[in-house]
Amino acid sequence: MKKNLLTIVILLIIVSILFTACANESSNSDVKAKDSIVIGIEEDAVSLDPQNCSDAFGFEIMTNIYDTLFRVDSKGNFYPCLVENWTKTDDGKGYTFDLKKNVKFHNGEELKASDVKFTIDRAIKSSYTADLYVCVDTVEITGDYQVKVNLKYPFDPFISILCQASSNIVNERAIKESSNYEKNPIGTGPYKFVEWVGGKRVVMTGVEDYHMGKPSIMNVEFRIIMDKSTAFIALEKGEIDAYVNIDSIDRQAVINNKKFDFYEIPSYFCFYLEFNNEIEPFNNKLVRQALSYAIDKEAIINNAKNGIGYISHNQVPEGIYGYTDSVKSYPHDIGKAKELLTQAGYANGFSFKLLATEGDYAKIAQVIKDNLAEVGVTADIEILEFGTFIDEMFGGKADAFLVEFGVYYPDADSVLYRGYHSDYFGPSGNFVRYSNKEVDALLEKAKVAIDKDDRLEMYKEILNILHEDAPNVPLFINTTNIACNANLQGVNPDPQLQNFVYEYSWK
Repeated sequence: MKKNLLTIVILLIIVSILFTACANESSNSDVKAKDSIVIGIEEDAVSLDPQNCSDAFGFEIMTNIYDTLFRVDSKGNFYPCLVENWTKTDDGKGYTFDLKKNVKFHNGEELKASDVKFTIDRAIKSSYTADLYVCVDTVEITGDYQVKVNLKYPFDPFISILCQASSNIVNERAIKESSNYEKNPIGTGPYKFVEWVGGKRVVMTGVEDYHMGKPSIMNVEFRIIMDKSTAFIALEKGEIDAYVNIDSIDRQAVINNKKFDFYEIPSYFCFYLEFNNEIEPFNNKLVRQALSYAIDKEAIINNAKNGIGYISHNQVPEGIYGYTDSVKSYPHDIGKAKELLTQAGYANGFSFKLLATEGDYAKIAQVIKDNLAEVGVTADIEILEFGTFIDEMFGGKADAFLVEFGVYYPDADSVLYRGYHSDYFGPSGNFVRYSNKEVDALLEKAKVAIDKDDRLEMYKEILNILHEDAPNVPLFINTTNIACNANLQGVNPDPQLQNFVYEYSWK
């Protein structure tokens, strides 16, 4: 009898221990589900002032502290955020926005039309954002909660610009009263800034009465982990819940591990081989076409990017307005490349200097060098410090160079107008110093066209001309990814790195 009683007591103790452990585990899980997330990023921000910032990591953080008049969903469609209603004039030059009422900045101030006017006027004057707002003529306050923006000319992508992080709405009083605003941001977004420890972390907390609803996750930390191997280890140990742009060498390990989910999409950042179209031999279209045939884009992706990337078929990244799949990349064709070089008078090839910087650029340059050697062309690679590289690229004397750049806003105008209009040689955007009067005219016409279908046709025509002229070689589109705890849901990597944590929640 005593033996049976002892057995029962032991069993009860075991059940009690197991129940307590499960309860604690459930409790810990519930706290985490309601309370916090740690997201690793590879670089620190430079500024958290939206009209005085140019780095992607600053914008990634700011996206959660501020609101824009409109936001973009995971499918690339915009929706009103701070706007209740809006109208556009028939000539496409006037936009009137009725603002939501009772929207509060994190300092307690109510959002008013004066803040919107102050923000746009500030953006027009800032050297960081002025290029985005060249279309704006005046901003009028037409009521406490109504503002009208008058454009100099019809500009169909205007709403796209208002969705960008550089268009985050700031509070006039907060800006004027702060002596160090870029380190102490005030917005109307779902998260309020708490602290920024340089090189380590940015911390923010959820706004209980956020105008679109209380965030599911209330405490957010962006942790700066520059070494991606260290980031992967931190993810494995559970020290961080997610990492933006995990290294390609760790990518498969994340995919194979059931503890993690992995999200990856094409970004809006493209690598290009740029030719100086003003100097020999790159002032010869046949030479540029020949090198376009000689370059093996798949080999570049496989050897320089561990197989991660998407072939870029034309100058407009897929996924933004104005892209067309009817303009395809030059195929890798050594025979055709040699034939064109012979026609151009370079049957025995030639030599040129190819400028690049460290990292991916150097790897890409080496693959290109190997490709061109097959057609008798010698690319002498010169690896430069970034500042020197920029000076050489802008100076107009370099033979050829490698660059990566993205888009200011998801519209072909952002890529093509400054990139290929002859008014923008050098630092303004036309790095290849390409000039074509027909392209100039089409770009000017497309910029002010109101009908979207007409604009698409014009951009298609422009891309066909650029394909023929081959002023540069669009190589490949980089990817953006997020590796995260499998219990995290609502994760949508953004092609511009503007990840909106408000959409995240724990299972």
